[in-house]
Amino acid sequence: MTTAIYSIPGFITSKMLNCTQEAEDILGTPPNIYECAVVIKRNHPYMPVANVYEVLALITSMMREDWLYTDSSGYKVSLKRHEGFTTFSEKCKSHFKGNYVFIKDGTIVTSKLGKTLNLDNVINTLKSKDKSLFNAH
Repeated sequence: MTTAIYSIPGFITSKMLNCTQEAEDILGTPPNIYECAVVIKRNHPYMPVANVYEVLALITSMMREDWLYTDSSGYKVSLKRHEGFTTFSEKCKSHFKGNYVFIKDGTIVTSKLGKTLNLDNVINTLKSKDKSLFNAH
């Protein structure tokens, strides 16, 4: 699990989660971001979320904290696991295959299995006119 991109007040988080569940209940299938935004604006017109882009930012932040399951593209969201839906952490683990890990502040770092690059070598290779250096690294 990682850290949220934004610090979201609890009253907004709970309303967003409730509206996401309500959208799924209405549709009978996991909603997309736009459908969540419609339910949020209908149920909470005075909530300080002005447009679908802000809804997307908040939902993305909640996804990073593993509050939501998403389909493979992150388009559909749900509070419940459905076939093909994963949490953000599960998606990252399968993508990075243990080579990179998240530390507490949400930063991705190289694990013991991952490869690291020497930045000085990369810069020197890019600056060099020696073509053999590109094949050496």
